[in-house]
Amino acid sequence: MDTELFSFMLPLLAIALAIGSGARTLAGEEEAGRLELVLAYPVSRRRTVAAKAAAVAVEVAVFCATAYTALALTSPVFNLDLPPGRLAGGLLGVFLLALLHGWLAVATGAARPSRALAIGVPAAAAAAAYLVGGLHELAGWLDPFRFVSSFWWAGQAPLSSGVDYADLLVLALATAAALAAALALIGNRDLDTA
Repeated sequence: MDTELFSFMLPLLAIALAIGSGARTLAGEEEAGRLELVLAYPVSRRRTVAAKAAAVAVEVAVFCATAYTALALTSPVFNLDLPPGRLAGGLLGVFLLALLHGWLAVATGAARPSRALAIGVPAAAAAAAYLVGGLHELAGWLDPFRFVSSFWWAGQAPLSSGVDYADLLVLALATAAALAAALALIGNRDLDTA
């Protein structure tokens, strides 16, 4: 159950949702020519980025809360015996993992006006992190690189072995760094609003 839910399905769905939403916020609006309307309001660029990043966070949080509710309700029906605390901890890891990649999409959109780039950069980072996090035990040469894998920090088997909240703290700090990068990058470039 751990492998299917927390190593593949839930992270994949949450990351796809977060990256799509994050890429749509700045890069998508700028490509469509709508960002100039958003920035016409008397609100700073950084505050606009913070609001859009918060919207991505809310969207991912709703996804994770829905997944928790569905799994908690179906657990007794199908005799899954999912411990509620470990399920919540696992979904917290999925939330932080998805939010990291969603905010990387926002940061990429803050740096460049390309929606394709805002999707491609965090998707490539997620794919590399997944491969390193999943294959480091099989390929010994990948083992030193496991520390740069967001999937490794999120945890691979929260239902059976529990959640390491210190690892989730590292993931939260990386997520905050992605948001800080977005806030810094939007202030340092000219927007293509033509």
